[in-house]
Amino acid sequence: MSQEVFEKLGRISFADVPEGHPVGLFHEHWQNELTESGVFLRKSLNPARFPKLLPWVVMVTKETLAAGETRKQSYLKDRNYRFRYRLCGTEYGNMIGRDLTGLPVGRMQSPEDAIATYKSVEICMETNQAYVGETGMPLADRSFLKVIRSVFPMSTDGSEIDLALSVVAPSDTKIRL
Repeated sequence: MSQEVFEKLGRISFADVPEGHPVGLFHEHWQNELTESGVFLRKSLNPARFPKLLPWVVMVTKETLAAGETRKQSYLKDRNYRFRYRLCGTEYGNMIGRDLTGLPVGRMQSPEDAIATYKSVEICMETNQAYVGETGMPLADRSFLKVIRSVFPMSTDGSEIDLALSVVAPSDTKIRL
């Protein structure tokens, strides 16, 4: 199933990310900061080191649903948790037309795109492996935007992967740190 999801999302190699693209720049940092057990700790993300990268960052947290709590997204009812946007960078928000901070992941997407987004985050969190892909933006009115998007698993305390950091930017974006 993971191969199918990532093919839909246009999986590419991190080596194919253009030089200076925000995804490639964060990937290098992510790799360099992995602990001996291969986990990227939330405390390793120092925003002061990456002020030009932050506008493209989206942080997602995994939240367990309370007993009896209902979902607005019926197509995700088989999960006892939800992903919520904890942080949405300004350029990402401008690119999609609004700030998603605090909203559940998938709220603005079609059911098919929301499920693909959920599965990509789930797989990265379950396997502790980063993902990168190049595709159209998964929003009906923004699909004309070609983006490079990534998911990097993270841990708040080192014992479990409970966060995901995505860097999403138009394919032609270049920054210098």
